[in-house]
Amino acid sequence: MAKKGIAVIGAGNIGAAHASGCRWQLPRFEKKEPGLFLSTICDTDERAAKALAHTYGFPRVALRWQDVIADESIQILSVAPMPR
Repeated sequence: MAKKGIAVIGAGNIGAAHASGCRWQLPRFEKKEPGLFLSTICDTDERAAKALAHTYGFPRVALRWQDVIADESIQILSVAPMPR
């Protein structure tokens, strides 16, 4: 069984909604896709990223989206930009 990490880029309100959905729906998703795990919250605001990661159980924080894309363990990506 291949492990598939989930990452969220964006630690604002939309990112929080995505992270919450990933966290609380993970058991449901795993029934159809075994090996899923929460991986990374990414945001240029380190404090916001750490707070969101802590709240929803993501063990890692990244400050650059390029680092998330380069991580081969991440197979599912949610991009949640701040509205402008």
